[in-house]
Amino acid sequence: MLSQQPGGEGGVITVADVIAKPVNTNLLFEVVASAVVFQFVPEGCQDRVAPYYDKLNSWLGQILQRDAPLVPVELCELEHSGVVLRFCPLEAVSVPTPADTETFINCLDQQLEILSATVSHKETFQRLVSASSRLRLVEMPGWAGLGGVRYIPQGWESLLLTDQAKEELNRLNIQMVDRLRATDAAFSLGEGTDGLACVRFGMVTADTDVTELLGLVESVGKQEEDSWKFIDTMAEVVKKGIETATLGLQRENEEKLWQDGILRQVPVFGSLVNWWSPNSKEGAGIKGRSLDLTAGVVASTENIYKYHMQGVTTLGAKGPPEPLVQTPVAGHSRTPSVSSQQSNANSPH
Repeated sequence: MLSQQPGGEGGVITVADVIAKPVNTNLLFEVVASAVVFQFVPEGCQDRVAPYYDKLNSWLGQILQRDAPLVPVELCELEHSGVVLRFCPLEAVSVPTPADTETFINCLDQQLEILSATVSHKETFQRLVSASSRLRLVEMPGWAGLGGVRYIPQGWESLLLTDQAKEELNRLNIQMVDRLRATDAAFSLGEGTDGLACVRFGMVTADTDVTELLGLVESVGKQEEDSWKFIDTMAEVVKKGIETATLGLQRENEEKLWQDGILRQVPVFGSLVNWWSPNSKEGAGIKGRSLDLTAGVVASTENIYKYHMQGVTTLGAKGPPEPLVQTPVAGHSRTPSVSSQQSNANSPH
C-alpha cells in the first residue's frame, strides 16, 4: 500500500468535528484519503521494485480492468515506485456496490496467487533452460510471463546464422508453437529483441510443472528437427534421381542417334529413309524414367507402357520382367526419421 492511511497522524476526525468546529484545510486533506494506491512487490521490498515488477503490475491492472470493471482501477507510473494501481471512488461514474467490491477482492486474490507463482517459478525456468543443450533464453522486454525460449537444432549453436538460416529457424519454432498450443494454452508465439520467433511462456499457477513444460518443448523440437532431416534426405534423393535420369536419357538419346543413323535425322531425306527402311515398333523411341524412392533406383518406364502396370509385385504373384535400364541413385541413404516411424506406427492399417 503506497497511499496514506485514513486519519493522518492526528487520528480520526469525525463528520461531527468538521461541522462543530473549523478544521484546517491542509489537515482535512491529510485526514481524508480519497484514493488507494497499491502495487505488487516482492516480499520485504522497501526500495523501488525491479523493472520486471513493472510488467507484472501492468498485467495485474489490465486483468482487473477486464474481469472487475465495476471497480475502476487506473494504471499510473510514479518516479520512485514504478507502475502502480490507483483506485479513487470519488472519480467513479457510479459507486461500486458491496457485491462489486467483493468480486474485485476475489479477482485480486486470484491474480496475486498467479503473480506469486510466476515469480517463484521464473528462477527454476531460467535455470533449466540454461542447462538445456537445445533451448536458449530469449530476451522479451514488456512480457510479464515466465519468458521465452528458442529451440536450436543440433550443430547450429556455433554457426553464424545467415538470412536463410534465420528463416529456417523461424519456421521451425513457429511450427513448434502450432503443435504446442494444441497441448497447452500456456504456449504462444513470441519474438525476441533479435527479431526471431520463439516459444513464449505465459503466467503460471503454483501447481505448474515447469520441468514438464520445458521437456515437452524440447521433445516437440526434436521431432520437428528429425522430420526436417527426413525431408532433406528425401529432397536429396529426388534431386540425385533427377540428375541420374537426365544423364541416362541423354546417353540413350545419343545411342539411338547412332543406331538409327544420321541420315534419318536429315529433314526430307530422313522421311525417305524411314519409308524405305522403317524402324521396328518394338522398342522404338526413348523410354522415360521412374524413380523408386524406397529402393533408390531410377528405372525405365518400358514396363508401364508395355504392360500397363506400375507398383510393387506382391509375393507369389507373377509380375512383368525387370526393366532393361536400372540405375542406382548415387549416395542414396534414405532412412526413416523418428517422426516418420512414429507416424507409421500410429497410422491405421
